[in-house]
Amino acid sequence: MSTYSKQSREKRRKPLRKRAKRLDIDVSSLTAMLLLFMLSAVASVWASYDRSLSFPILFAIIINVVLSLTIIYNNVSVLWLSKGIVFIAALLSFYFITQYSHFDYFLETGGLARLGRLTSSLFPNMIFFTPHINAVAGFVMAPCVLGFVLTKYSKKTEQFIWGTCTLLIIYSLLITSSRGAWLGLVAVTIIWFAMRSKRFTSLRTIHYMAIIGIVISMVLIAGFIFQEKLLSSDTISSRYILYRNSFYLMEDYLFTGVGVGQTFAFVYSYYQLIIPHAFLSYSHNIFLSIGVGLGIFGLVIFLGMIISFYIIVFQVEKSNRQSGMLFLFRANWLGVTATLIHGFMDAPQFAPDYWTMSMLFAQIALSVAIGRKLGRKVIATRTSKSNKQKSKNFSFWIPLLIIAIMLIAVFRQSIRTSWYANMGAVYHTWSDLSPRFDDTTKAESKQQAIAYFDKTLELNPNNSVANKRLGLIALAEYDFDKAMPYLQKAYNQRPNNQSVLKGLGMVYLWRGELDSAQNLLQQLDDQAEIIEELGNYSWWWGTQNRTDLAEYAAEMVERLKRNF
Repeated sequence: MSTYSKQSREKRRKPLRKRAKRLDIDVSSLTAMLLLFMLSAVASVWASYDRSLSFPILFAIIINVVLSLTIIYNNVSVLWLSKGIVFIAALLSFYFITQYSHFDYFLETGGLARLGRLTSSLFPNMIFFTPHINAVAGFVMAPCVLGFVLTKYSKKTEQFIWGTCTLLIIYSLLITSSRGAWLGLVAVTIIWFAMRSKRFTSLRTIHYMAIIGIVISMVLIAGFIFQEKLLSSDTISSRYILYRNSFYLMEDYLFTGVGVGQTFAFVYSYYQLIIPHAFLSYSHNIFLSIGVGLGIFGLVIFLGMIISFYIIVFQVEKSNRQSGMLFLFRANWLGVTATLIHGFMDAPQFAPDYWTMSMLFAQIALSVAIGRKLGRKVIATRTSKSNKQKSKNFSFWIPLLIIAIMLIAVFRQSIRTSWYANMGAVYHTWSDLSPRFDDTTKAESKQQAIAYFDKTLELNPNNSVANKRLGLIALAEYDFDKAMPYLQKAYNQRPNNQSVLKGLGMVYLWRGELDSAQNLLQQLDDQAEIIEELGNYSWWWGTQNRTDLAEYAAEMVERLKRNF
């Protein structure tokens, strides 16, 4: 009886096996976003005032996108790729740990810095490049999660190797003192343990997304509270100021961006801080870095890429029972999540340390490649249902496209105004900073910028970007009376924009209206900077036989010092 029953069960199972097939995870949306992101980076180079600053990061983006698609669409060994990622991160960690005291990290202080110098003092100087300390954290933090999984699920003969690699990564993260990286790892650790709950994994996808979003938000809020106790108020304030100023700068170059790459430094200094020397090399926020560099379309595409990625994550997580391969998948996408959380506080991937970009793209691609291998098995009778689901997913984009067209139609006047202001800002930047322009070409570019700004004001006389830029152009030519009405209009629209505050304050100062100038200049974030700058102006105006302006500057220095 038992033999017969067993044979009967086998016969009943055979048709199911024949009808069963693997359902591929749909990666078309992510592929499209990766390609569009690459194209937006290519397009942004046009706006760059110095394309030699853009090409290195542009090539890095192209290479990483191509490699990502290669990993996704080829039958690569996901296990060996995962091992390779952890091994590379461990190599960098070992280099960082052993050379810490030999690097030029003179500004790093505290117990962790002393610990790093102590351990590295045991090793000789073998420096061949000096990575930024935040870049190290951004590169090795994501493989840290992967290292734990490899240590647990590898063969016993390999567990010591991957355990050692993971410990190297953890120690290197510790001595980086990167609180953003620590916060990212804390957040994904909470998510990991939450997902181990059977009840959690059985919820609908929308609930799944909501819970993860709430957890991340709570961790971020707790992180900011935690940082406020650990960090000096100056550090927190300076980061907030940088984000706010970067957001205002993005408004000037809304559609084109300033150009991908290392163009941020001088553009930020010239047009947001109004100083003639580079101050900061990047905005320390992954979303602002992309928004300022590539413009709003590049930022939207990047966000679409992230959303497409997490849709794939949710599909795979909802369709598989816990297994070693699923944990490998989970470790990779949680590593991506940790990187993005860290990206709220730092963003070396799209900055001078663009080599860190490779880890972000590699783990996105590897997650998707593992997800495709984990594609759930479905019965042929359910194929029609899945086809309907695909059709439903496709139709989801149709209303979005209709809404986008309607919004463009409704706001076409505002879009035209912002476009002309953006074009004026690009030509203005070329006229001031482009190394490939001679004096004649720079003058022509400035006139083209003014023409675009005038066209902007014809459409909207209160446009803050055009008024600010025309005011700054007049201020640079020492035509204070001409600059006044433009900057006053800009101030009415953007009273917290530091470039407007400083520009209008300087106009009041050189016109001798010291009370009005003081009211504006004392609102600037960096009072020490403006005091030093005005001291230099006092000396310089004296060399130009403008004793009146020199006296105005000296008087303002004294006033600001009394309130500093």
